[in-house]
Amino acid sequence: MGTMAAERIKKSVVEKMRDGDLLTIEEAAAPLGQKDHWGVRNLINNYRLPTVRFGKRGIRIDPEDIRDWKHKHTKIVTF
Repeated sequence: MGTMAAERIKKSVVEKMRDGDLLTIEEAAAPLGQKDHWGVRNLINNYRLPTVRFGKRGIRIDPEDIRDWKHKHTKIVTF
C-alpha cells in the first residue's frame, strides 16, 4: 500500500474526536492544548485525566473525557 493510500485510510484527530474513537497520548495533546505528549502524561500521572488501559503499556484516552476535562478547567475571564 502506498503512502497516499495510507494517509487516506488514517483518520485525523478531529475525525476521531467526532466519531468517539479512542486517542493515543500523542493525539490527545492538541485537543488538550498541550505542546507534546509529556503534558498529557503529566495529567494522567496526577490522576487528572482518566484513561483506558490495554495490558501493561497500551493507553488510550476517550474523547468524552477530554471534553469533560476542558469543561471543568475552562475559566471565563473578564476585563
